[in-house]
Amino acid sequence: MRAAIGFDSFSSLDRCDASAPPRPPLGPGDATARRFFGAAAVATNDVWAVGAQQPTSLTDPHTLILHWDGSVWSIVSSPNDGGNTVGNHLLAASAVSANDVWSVGYSELGTLSEHWDGTRWSVVPTPTSAGGNSAPEFLPSVV
Repeated sequence: MRAAIGFDSFSSLDRCDASAPPRPPLGPGDATARRFFGAAAVATNDVWAVGAQQPTSLTDPHTLILHWDGSVWSIVSSPNDGGNTVGNHLLAASAVSANDVWSVGYSELGTLSEHWDGTRWSVVPTPTSAGGNSAPEFLPSVV
């Protein structure tokens, strides 16, 4: 199974072949509220899509993780580095097994790495750059 991810305001998981799951929901009336940037599959009934959601222009973006179980997409609770007052974005995902899935990206605090252990997502600390560089850092991919 292959998946394509877009970066425009209407980005979503697109079908690339007949075995791919349908697009995840974008949200009622606002296609820009949810953006998907990465996907990973363990099996045809165990697919993850990651990105960010921003319910209104007055709120910071938060992590967004959806799971395809072979029948339906479901939003899975995911942590935000720094809580709900800090912008968080997930850019890529990689699945090793059903209980070992990774997603990476960035928050306003720096790099962001999250891990699925089969039960829940948790933030995993990442090293910071040497020299106290205050420039935003992010992890664009994971293998």
